[in-house]
Amino acid sequence: MDSGTPATGLVGGIAGRARLSESAALCARFKEVFDTTPATFVEDLRLHEARDRLTLPEQTIETVADSVGFKSADAFGRAFERRFGVKPSSYRKHFSLHSKKQPPRNDPR
Repeated sequence: MDSGTPATGLVGGIAGRARLSESAALCARFKEVFDTTPATFVEDLRLHEARDRLTLPEQTIETVADSVGFKSADAFGRAFERRFGVKPSSYRKHFSLHSKKQPPRNDPR
């Protein structure tokens, strides 16, 4: 995951809580259930929250990136564009609360 945040310990912590001795066992089970890895699942949650926050004009893109756990606006921008196919600034321009357009809601959350 190229999100600019440390992922070390995330899977191990979840594995401990789930009483699984190996992180690999948790990852395999997680992928069976959710059809994605824990890291991708968490990144998607963060990116969807960021997408919602980008519609609010009072937060800068840097503030949005930081508020959802990215270490830099650049790392956030790369992840956002990879996931949604558009840069955060372009998304904001088209879907801010001042715009008449509404963001697409094609994903269940």
